[in-house]
Amino acid sequence: MGKGYLEKLSFFMVTSSLSSRAVYASRPKPF
Repeated sequence: MGKGYLEKLSFFMVTSSLSSRAVYASRPKPF
């Protein structure tokens, strides 16, 4: 576990948040 691990983790978190935001924006109303 070093720098590469943290970079992968942060990259995964950013991509997951962006994808979830895109899905949320594509829907008119989730609830």
